[in-house]
Amino acid sequence: MIDITPLENQLGEEIKTAVLAEFPTAFITDEYVPSPTDFPCLSIVIVGNTVRSTASTSDEIENYADLSIEVNGYSNRTNGKKQECDKLMAIVDGVLARRNFNRTMLQPIPNLADATIYRKTGRYTVTVGRDLKLYRR
Repeated sequence: MIDITPLENQLGEEIKTAVLAEFPTAFITDEYVPSPTDFPCLSIVIVGNTVRSTASTSDEIENYADLSIEVNGYSNRTNGKKQECDKLMAIVDGVLARRNFNRTMLQPIPNLADATIYRKTGRYTVTVGRDLKLYRR
């Protein structure tokens, strides 16, 4: 299995640095948050890690893996919730696009735990090699 922990940490730091430059008080986590208490909030979670086997002369069966990342942006502003989430997600989108991720979805999702919180969800995919290099698929 490809250990993606260093990549996950690096991506998290890149996104955190970019978001905090625009939103210094943002709460950023690597866990799903159904109802955040600090805003704006951004959760970044790897939701899929699928093996991609390739023919190889080595004993390694996993030379590549397809990763899926889900990012949720939350805002509780009285005015401008949508705009704040759009800006948060645009920052994330830029960071991940520069790292070869493909955005497969970006849309508002009702926040069932608390309807006063606006939530926007993005999903991104990328293929990662054993050397942790990222490839567009």
